[in-house]
Amino acid sequence: MEYYQEIMDHPERAVTLFESMRPVVAGQEIEGFTVAPAGEEEMFSAMGLRDGDVIRRFNSMDMISQHRAEYFLGEFAQGRLDALVLDIERDGSPQKLIYLMY
Repeated sequence: MEYYQEIMDHPERAVTLFESMRPVVAGQEIEGFTVAPAGEEEMFSAMGLRDGDVIRRFNSMDMISQHRAEYFLGEFAQGRLDALVLDIERDGSPQKLIYLMY
């Protein structure tokens, strides 16, 4: 929560988070977001995310729009998430990253 508050106090940092997530497009559909840190590298590293990872699902919801990513950030900020589950693709292999919120 401290980290989130720091981000909210400095909106330019929030912009770098969104710039660090590039949509993976197939046809006209977004199928996930590739991690390409443009800032806040420590946060991505602390979450176990690497440059080139593709986030496919967040808490079982397909990541098909930036609006969904923004929704989850808001839920996190309001303390309404007990756990974060990221389904990612790393080097072509699916992986699951699980974080319990205390």
